[in-house]
Amino acid sequence: MPVGDQWVPDQWVLFGVTVTMPRFDPHSWLTQTKVATLTPSDPGIPSLVGCLTGEHTTGSWWSHPKAHSIYNTYQRIVEFDDVLTFKLVDNKVTFVHRDLWGPILSTVLDANWNQSARHQLSPFSNTILELVDHRGSLLCTRSKLPYDADPSAMKRARKELERKALLITGDQHTESGTHAPFLESWKNFQKKHLHEMGPLTTRDEALRTIKEWTSSVRLTVEYSPPKSSVSSTK
Repeated sequence: MPVGDQWVPDQWVLFGVTVTMPRFDPHSWLTQTKVATLTPSDPGIPSLVGCLTGEHTTGSWWSHPKAHSIYNTYQRIVEFDDVLTFKLVDNKVTFVHRDLWGPILSTVLDANWNQSARHQLSPFSNTILELVDHRGSLLCTRSKLPYDADPSAMKRARKELERKALLITGDQHTESGTHAPFLESWKNFQKKHLHEMGPLTTRDEALRTIKEWTSSVRLTVEYSPPKSSVSSTK
């Protein structure tokens, strides 16, 4: 059983006897770790699945005996006001505490990097990104997408935009009771949380700060567009 401030005592009465057992506190855990993944990635970065199971599970966790607990804890985490969930570490779902939001934004809002990354997008992904930039966020239901969008094209665009860290992606409940992809621009996120973070820094300085908490693993915000991405006018 893992120990630390993220495990708090919880009392239960069983057959008239009071029993104290450790209960996982995901908020305290993320306040300490700053960065964690949903599923195991690099040994230097904690994962929710690893923390709850005590195992380095490489396959799907849905069949694990603790899958119900993992799912419920994940749902709690995505509702935390001071935790951002997006694909940061090894293109995996990653939880980032508010203490690192400033460095994250400093990397993705760097003008030169952002422009170069956009030059590498497919035409459809660029269309979706421009739409999200214009609206701030986009719930990807049929009525809110371009008329020629189809589910497979939308899935490919989402994956491409996630790999390049050009926006925040997630899932959201719809009025029909189903889930649909939810996309949000970084500028919209910054506007909503400006009072919760310090001033932005240079991209290099921000990356150094993030790497202090993420070991040597590859990050999506480290994506480096090819230097030839900006075409010559000659």
